[in-house]
Amino acid sequence: MNSKERVITSLNLEQPDRVPIDLGGYVTGITKGAYRNLCNYLNRDEEVETLDVVQQLTYPSEVILKKLGVDTRYLFVTDGQTEEKKIEETPEGIYYTDGWGVKRKMSTNELYFDIVESPLASLSVNELRDYKFPDPENQRGDIVCAVNGFRKNYGETNFAIATQVFGTTFELSWYLRGFERFLKDLYQNREFAELLLDSLVDYWYEFFDILFEEAEDMIDIVMMGDDLATQDNLLLNPRIYREVVKPRQRKICSYLKNQDVYIFYHTCGAVRPLIGDLIDIGVDALNPVQVNAAGMDSEELKEEFGDRIAFWGGGIDTQKVMPTGSVEEVREEVKQRIDDLGPGGGFVFNPVHNIQADVPPENIVEAFATAQSYGKEVY
Repeated sequence: MNSKERVITSLNLEQPDRVPIDLGGYVTGITKGAYRNLCNYLNRDEEVETLDVVQQLTYPSEVILKKLGVDTRYLFVTDGQTEEKKIEETPEGIYYTDGWGVKRKMSTNELYFDIVESPLASLSVNELRDYKFPDPENQRGDIVCAVNGFRKNYGETNFAIATQVFGTTFELSWYLRGFERFLKDLYQNREFAELLLDSLVDYWYEFFDILFEEAEDMIDIVMMGDDLATQDNLLLNPRIYREVVKPRQRKICSYLKNQDVYIFYHTCGAVRPLIGDLIDIGVDALNPVQVNAAGMDSEELKEEFGDRIAFWGGGIDTQKVMPTGSVEEVREEVKQRIDDLGPGGGFVFNPVHNIQADVPPENIVEAFATAQSYGKEVY
C-alpha cells in the first residue's frame, strides 16, 4: 500500500499493511523546541519556522517526515484566527492578537500564548447580532496561495492529505467570549450562546465553500475539533452538549460529508461519555485519545467503539512517558497501544497530542521507529 491507501484503509476500519503514521498538524505536531533538539540529534541543520504561534509548533521537513515514516501531509490554510495576526512586545510581556480579536500573552516559561482578552466578553445579545465576524472571502487569496504551493511541492501525491482548522464551535466560542462566561451563557443566557454558535457555523460554511472550490478534490481528511473534557470529566453537562453544541457540530459534519472527506475530530480529556455522540454526527476518527485521562483506557475504547470509529492518536502518552520515560519504556508503550488500538485497522499512530519541548529526541525517534517496525509486524 502507498501512504494514502494505508490511511484511508484504516479510516474505513479495515486492516492496512501496517499502522499508518501521522505527524505535523496543529494537534498532531511538534513544538519548535523539541524539533530543534531532534534536528541536532539527527545532525540536521534546518531552519525552524513557526507553524502555529499560540502552541509554538513548527513545520517538520520532508526529510524528517520520511525518516519517521509519516503517511500524511498537511495543506495549511488561513482562517479568521490567523488573518491579520499581530505580535507586540511590551515591557509587560509579549502579546499576540489573532484575526478574531482574541489577545494572548506569552507564558512565563515562553512555551505558549495564553488568552488574556476575549473580544465578545462584554457584549449583549443585541450587540452580538450587529457584530462583524471575520469575512472568509478575505482569506481566499491565502487559500489559493496555500493550494498552489501544495500542488507545486507534491503534485499527484501518494500521501493522505489533511487540512485543519482550530476550534470550530464550542471552543472558538469561549475563545471569543471567555471560558467561564461562555459556560454560564450555555445555562443562563442560552439565546446568546446559540446566536454565537450559529454565527460560527455560518462562518465555517463560507470558509469551507471557498476552500473546497479552490482545492477541488485534493483533500482527504478535514481535521476539526472542540475540546469537550478535562483530564477527569466533561467540561459541560451532556444534556447541554446535546441540546446546544451537538446540533451545530452536526451541521458542519453534514456539510463536510457532502464534500466526500473523512472527519477527524479533536477533543482532549475524558470524553468517553460523548464518543457515541461524535459517531452519531458523522465523525470518522477521534483524536488525541488521551489514554491517561479518566475512562480512556485504550483497550476498552477499542472494544466498545472500534467497529464504529477510528482512533487517531493515543500512540504514546505525552505527559509522562515521552518526556521522562526511558527509550525502553517508550518502545513498550508504543507496542502496547498498537496492540490495543491496531487490530483490524481503525488506528493512525500519533502521540497523545503535540510533542512538547521537554521530550528527549531519542524518545521521539524510538516512538516512530517502533510504530514503523512493530506496526507492520503485528499485521
